[in-house]
Amino acid sequence: MRRAAASFAAACCLLCGPAWGWGNQGHELINRAAARALGEEVPDWLRAAEERLAYLGPEPDRWRVRELETLDRGAAPDHYIDLEWARGIDPKTPPPTRHEFARIVARNLRRSPDNVGYAPYRAIELCQRLEAHIASLALVDGDGPAATARRRQARENVLFTAGILGHYVADLSNPHHCSIHFNGWKGPNPKGYPTDAGTHWRFESAFVERVLDRLEVRVSAPVRTDLDYGRAVWDLVVESNGKIEELYALDRDGAFAPGGEERPEGRRGVAFVVERMNRAATLLRDLWSTACARGTLRGRSEALRLRIKEALRAAGLDLRVAVRLDGHVRVWGEIHSAEEGRRARAIVAACEGVASSEFRLRALY
Repeated sequence: MRRAAASFAAACCLLCGPAWGWGNQGHELINRAAARALGEEVPDWLRAAEERLAYLGPEPDRWRVRELETLDRGAAPDHYIDLEWARGIDPKTPPPTRHEFARIVARNLRRSPDNVGYAPYRAIELCQRLEAHIASLALVDGDGPAATARRRQARENVLFTAGILGHYVADLSNPHHCSIHFNGWKGPNPKGYPTDAGTHWRFESAFVERVLDRLEVRVSAPVRTDLDYGRAVWDLVVESNGKIEELYALDRDGAFAPGGEERPEGRRGVAFVVERMNRAATLLRDLWSTACARGTLRGRSEALRLRIKEALRAAGLDLRVAVRLDGHVRVWGEIHSAEEGRRARAIVAACEGVASSEFRLRALY
């Protein structure tokens, strides 16, 4: 991957580690701020996991080991999206999956989609996985040793996914991760922006580490539990991409140079980092909260579906059942008599939690 190569080259030149994300401490800071801002919308055991969530912030970068080539190169495109190259993609109505995105990009750009990146899809996939984990946890019944172990593992799944989701949200809050100008300005450069391959590391790792004690990352906005994962993530991508010139102007003016933080330019650089990190932490807190809220509803709807399915089966009815998050039940399949249809409707009507229902039954009599 050209990003991995660029990061490694910059690292060799600067005698430092590769430039990944916000650096370990920056990623931890974002996850920690999001965790501290969690409210009663999430389970108490998740609110109590601040240290673990913070530790997981840099986790995907710990997998970036060059000798583990299949893992390193395979996962690299999940950390960025070069929005300028995503031709044929409208961020307001993007394809629903990374595979459809890749087909469109390959057709329009004639370039490997891996070089464009999949970071928004990685974040959205993890949001949906987190929602599914919460739903699965709600379905763990019983108090015996087996149920206790399953419940513990289900909680571990939630914590791990929530933590690594934070990594990709943080990456997408960094303009470098949303632009072709990820490590030096590309193409026409009338404003004299830096073109060297050290700009990525200079900003997000070296500068952030030097000013860490000045980064007051706090989430102050009210909690939201109603986000559309895709819209929220793509809005962040577009916003970050739109800040790439501001970032390069700061670098050009010496804001990120050693000692630059003591000058007005450096103070503007600190403010820029804080704004981006606050944005990431706020969105992350709300994505966690939304996934928990939706996952709880999904767990209830799945439990209702299973109860209805069991009741139908006990009545000798082999019908398919789907339940939406709002409690709407859909039943379809084949029946052999009008009485079977009446029984099916009566069973559904008797189940607590059904908000509305529809039946599509094919009569075989």
